[in-house]
Amino acid sequence: GNALREVYDKPEVAEKFEYMEDVSRVTRVMSVASSTPQTKNYLAKKSGGIQKRVFVPIVPKPKVQKPKLTEPYSPAITKPKPPRTKSPSPPHVIKANPVPDYKEPNRPVIEHRLIELPMFSLLGEEISKRKSQEIKERIRQEKEKWKRCVNLSAATSYWFP
Repeated sequence: GNALREVYDKPEVAEKFEYMEDVSRVTRVMSVASSTPQTKNYLAKKSGGIQKRVFVPIVPKPKVQKPKLTEPYSPAITKPKPPRTKSPSPPHVIKANPVPDYKEPNRPVIEHRLIELPMFSLLGEEISKRKSQEIKERIRQEKEKWKRCVNLSAATSYWFP
């Protein structure tokens, strides 16, 4: 309640509400009255007339700010670069190398290491050994069979002169 009273006590707000009350009173009278202009004028005079007040806004209009003029500038590429300062180099020192010995050619020193491998066998090696033994056994059997056949045919064959 107190906050509303403080708002209504301000002169700008009070003027605004008075103006609105005057307008609403006249519009009520106008709507009730007949449509003849004499009656409207009579009622307007009787009610005290319309007090026209201009509503002044509390917040002033912001001033339009003009944008600043653009100032052209060149990129850093076209600007001349200052010369680089060279760091002082250390004095040149001649380092002596030992005199090479040309009697014997240069041989690299290689450390020979012997690595002992563990015993291992692959599955394929066992299979190939077994197959090669089977093939040798078959060849041996075929030779024996062939010799028997040759011996048998030699014994049974007759020479006719």
